[in-house]
Amino acid sequence: MAASPGSGQPDWNGPNNPLGEALEWAARIMAVSLEMVLPGLGGEWLDRRLGTGFLVIVGFTLGILAGVSHLLLMTAGLKRKVRRRSGGERDET
Repeated sequence: MAASPGSGQPDWNGPNNPLGEALEWAARIMAVSLEMVLPGLGGEWLDRRLGTGFLVIVGFTLGILAGVSHLLLMTAGLKRKVRRRSGGERDET
């Protein structure tokens, strides 16, 4: 059941469902967090197995770079989405 336009109630069945958007962002944040941490943990595991001490640093460095690049891509997509909704610039994709 959709809310009437002037009722002030959220439209729970529409494309702009606030709960759906919140869960979508929670999943994105969790994915970026795992991208940043798992390579470092893998590097630590390899360090213990191989008797080295540098792979944990390499893993965390690569994980942070991957996570930051993912965040930049997500925010660029969000900017395009906001522009499209506001009637500004057209989406190039």
